[in-house]
Amino acid sequence: MRKKTMVLTGVTAAAFLLFCLLFSMTVGWLQAKGDMQAGAYPHYTITQVEGQLAVYSPGEKEPQLYDVYIDTLPQTEQQRLREGVEVYTQRELKSLLEDYTS
Repeated sequence: MRKKTMVLTGVTAAAFLLFCLLFSMTVGWLQAKGDMQAGAYPHYTITQVEGQLAVYSPGEKEPQLYDVYIDTLPQTEQQRLREGVEVYTQRELKSLLEDYTS
């Protein structure tokens, strides 16, 4: 009887560990898939409107304007903003805005 209990406990523990491994692999795969889908196309465009830093967000007709005039930025950044900087994540948007506004 005691041997059966030990075997059953071992099998149950092994099954639980296998379940945990498969679960963690599935969660990791789903997160990676979500990250790829989230970054598949640009969500925001940082550009300029009448010389002022502007961000176009999805679903918005008007850009959000910032109190930054692009003529105060280096020439290369001015050109990038005239062409429009495509941004794929909110984290990337926040980082770029911090760079431009500081």
